[in-house]
Amino acid sequence: MSATNVTKTVNVSKSGILSRTHRCIVVNRKQLPPITSKKRTLISTLKKNSSIANDKKRLPPICDKYPKKKVSFNEQPASSARLPTDTQRTSTSFKSTDKTTSDKEYSTTQSQVHFLHPFILVWLCSNDMKSIVDYEQSISKLQQAFHTTINLFRNYQECMNFLHMKTDETIYLILSNDIDKLTIIDIHNLSQIDAIFIFCKIMPKDKQWIKDWTKIKGIFKNIDKLYEKVKQETQKRRCESFSISITSIDLNRLDSSFMYTKLLKEVLFDMEDDNKAKKELIQFCRINNMNNFGRMKIIDELEQNYDIYSPIWWYTRGCFLYDMINQSLRLKEINVIIQIRFLIRELHKQIVQLYKQPSEKLILYRGQGMLYSDFEQLRSQQGGLYSFHQFLSTTTNRDVALTYARSNRDNPELISIIFHINIDPDSLTSALFASLSAESYYKTEDECLFTMHSIFRVGEINQLEHQLWQVELSMTTDEDMDLKKLADNIREATKGSTGWNRIGKLLLNMGNFDEASEVFEILIKNSSENDLEERAHLYHLMGSVKQNKDDHEEALILFEEALKIYQSLPSSNHLNITRLYNDIGSEYLHKQEYSQALKFHQMAFDIQIKSNPLSHSDLITTYGNFGEVHKHMRHYSESIKFYEKKLSIYKKSIPFNYLNLSITYENIAEMRYNMKEYSMALKLFRKVLKIQQHRLRLDRSTIADTHKNIAKVHQKIEHYTEAILHYQYAHGIFRKSFPVNFLELAMICNEIAEIYKKMGNTLKAFDFYKEALRNLERSPNPKGAILSTIHNNIGQMYERIGNYTNAFYSYRQAIVIEKQLLLPNHSRLQSYKTDFNRIQ
Repeated sequence: MSATNVTKTVNVSKSGILSRTHRCIVVNRKQLPPITSKKRTLISTLKKNSSIANDKKRLPPICDKYPKKKVSFNEQPASSARLPTDTQRTSTSFKSTDKTTSDKEYSTTQSQVHFLHPFILVWLCSNDMKSIVDYEQSISKLQQAFHTTINLFRNYQECMNFLHMKTDETIYLILSNDIDKLTIIDIHNLSQIDAIFIFCKIMPKDKQWIKDWTKIKGIFKNIDKLYEKVKQETQKRRCESFSISITSIDLNRLDSSFMYTKLLKEVLFDMEDDNKAKKELIQFCRINNMNNFGRMKIIDELEQNYDIYSPIWWYTRGCFLYDMINQSLRLKEINVIIQIRFLIRELHKQIVQLYKQPSEKLILYRGQGMLYSDFEQLRSQQGGLYSFHQFLSTTTNRDVALTYARSNRDNPELISIIFHINIDPDSLTSALFASLSAESYYKTEDECLFTMHSIFRVGEINQLEHQLWQVELSMTTDEDMDLKKLADNIREATKGSTGWNRIGKLLLNMGNFDEASEVFEILIKNSSENDLEERAHLYHLMGSVKQNKDDHEEALILFEEALKIYQSLPSSNHLNITRLYNDIGSEYLHKQEYSQALKFHQMAFDIQIKSNPLSHSDLITTYGNFGEVHKHMRHYSESIKFYEKKLSIYKKSIPFNYLNLSITYENIAEMRYNMKEYSMALKLFRKVLKIQQHRLRLDRSTIADTHKNIAKVHQKIEHYTEAILHYQYAHGIFRKSFPVNFLELAMICNEIAEIYKKMGNTLKAFDFYKEALRNLERSPNPKGAILSTIHNNIGQMYERIGNYTNAFYSYRQAIVIEKQLLLPNHSRLQSYKTDFNRIQ
């Protein structure tokens, strides 16, 4: 694997064009302001020997304006699965405590791992509630019953902010009776709210109004009755939980997260550390359930009596292990999966052992609820492939499946689905399953369990009755060449001497840098002093982690240490050295030492061009790096030459990597724009937009950026109507995003206003300047420079219509804001003063 992680970078040129680049470094996309340096770790012992340890001229690292996950692996798009941060996993309403509470106390400690609960309990108390003491026993009872911590809020807005952050969760909300009914209106339509329960001390006289709200499951005075109702709803939801785990596999829009799941499965099952893995599983469960007496008892049993029962018996027992396994697989929480790998692997191995090829045709059934959006995606993939990431429970009894499916019809946000899984005895398949009749905790005779990452082909989809659909699935033996090619690429990138080495590389490629860092630190610590080449490679990998985290000083120290070791060896892996040269060159580009950057990229190229066989993927990286350096040197023609060489290789690749293709077109378009070749730039940006809309699953903001680029070109050549149209497309996308990017909206409105001003439409320009200001005032991080500019622009509009008093105040406000900036722009400030003095 290359330790180099080719990431997509979006820069903003002085012209305002957004560009995404491939380099062995850096960041994702959008404008790139400086940020403060990160916390130092690991490599203090190497700094003394580094040639750049005391470099005081290094530029600050850069990152996204709105950081998103980094992208890595030989220019493959990053997995959509990213581990939630610790702050995302905990409620803002409770502070964590290290104290261990007894089982009679209610804990204010948020669970350290998000997956342990298949749903989230939220309790919104009334604003005038003086304390929660009266509810303490109720809270404690619910927490013990459901083995989860209640997220308690007394402030309505804080609660709403929390709910809006949990868009991918299932939330059960408990409300105090005296909560305003207007609150119900705001909350009821949130898709993440699955059920609402109203708890009160005194039963209200008027209970009829709740019938208008389908998610309200009742008003409860007794905590036991509330518990029973919540339990009933959670059991029903548990049967639906797989709906979110389905991934469509569109061969024209290859989903890299699907392939990473496949590769993760391979790596996990190849690792041979059962004794160690079992101990890690037990330790992990204890750490995350230390305040839960019921679970700790089960963990003790698991440790002492695991071998007495089968993995399927433990899985079907109905305890937290079931949810722990499936939710971590569904959410792709790789750090959790690694910790519980023992149970996942054991469960898979038993399914493989129990699998028997059926002697005749068989139909298995599964009933569940599915979100409308997921169902529409499923319908669009008729004839295509679908994957279930988790272990999949099915039944041979259609009536049982229908009961589960129909139980969802009370939920207006769900479509009831019954899957018919057709098993053909004559076809071989990788989707293995086992009957649970002899192994299940409940000794069910009609249940079958599929192993994780089972793939099916979607057949006919028919409506049976209102809100109930039947979906035919068939086992598939398809080893599609596109999927195989992508899998081979990722498999090559995650080659390693041990399973842990492969896990580290997989984490690195998926953008889970903190977890990858932990793995590589352990591997470096345990590496043999005699195996210098392996140690150099690990330093290189750790440098790549630092590089992707924008710790550029540490990255370069690690890269140079790796290079020293490679140079001390009589012979080394040329492929590793070329990738290391490219990474070092990219760090010098970051330092704006362009001649040094070109030197190291040339050293990489000289080795690559002589290698046999020629590695086109590595050559692509080097061409992209050359193009990037020349772009920064403003050698635009030279930059285009390298980008076009890169493009030529992409066009010959099978399968097409449309993401990399679109980014390279975008790079060339930016160079054409900088060279004032606007018609060519426009043609290329339109090609980028077409690929993004029809060939890629991208964050909508990426498409919005392309609309902005097209608008910018039209604006430059005075095609104002077209420019406004594309700015409005971008505006519409950003307006519908969550959270709303008010800063982007402000900048777009300002550009539209500028166009209307040039067209002589003062009133329209005035409206958009004011809209820009309103958006900027709603932005959590408004930029002072933009704020001062918009105030000055508004002042000009007031002056045009003869409202000199308001023009005076707007001009003055622009001057005040500009003076308060840490680094005021003196030419801009002078321009504001000129406007201000003109109307005094």
